[in-house]
Amino acid sequence: VVFAGDIANESCASYGRWDTSYAPLRDRWTVISASGNHDNVECFTQRFGSLPRKMAVNNVDFFVLPWSGGRISGTVLYWLDHETDASIARWKVLVVHKPIWNVSAEEGRVYGPTSGLLPILERIDLVLAGHNHIFWDSTHDVNGHSVRQIIEVASSKFYECVPEATGCVAHERGFSRIEFGPDEIQMERHVVN
Repeated sequence: VVFAGDIANESCASYGRWDTSYAPLRDRWTVISASGNHDNVECFTQRFGSLPRKMAVNNVDFFVLPWSGGRISGTVLYWLDHETDASIARWKVLVVHKPIWNVSAEEGRVYGPTSGLLPILERIDLVLAGHNHIFWDSTHDVNGHSVRQIIEVASSKFYECVPEATGCVAHERGFSRIEFGPDEIQMERHVVN
């Protein structure tokens, strides 16, 4: 089970549900979460560990990043470069809160990764993100390598899509079920009202 940040909020009390209500979920499945801009770092770390972190599940390596003001810091970028270069997993998944290809309704556009991240993205197959409060399943070319990014929204707070984000869906929350096969990644989206 993968969360792309904002797993609770700034109040440590809101993390209590991970100790009680969500305990069966944590007992049954591996739970992976990036931290988001609304997460309390100390409370998040107590339950989900420190970030950045690589987690291997079957034939997939998940590279899970911390929230750092919407940018990937130089230290984390260095770590990510080293870890993705050393990975021999069939699939490499980047889990972040703020999308790499970010939909900005305020600016009316989509903007992409910084140049320092581009060589690393050539090793990434899938980016899982949140933050934008929209659903957008998109594919991006990075120097001839195809990188798929899925932004999902689980809350009742919604942002607007921009025309450049073809296939973007606003005002609809849900979750995505992703299967990693030997030759392809398949995604099935479930809408929750």
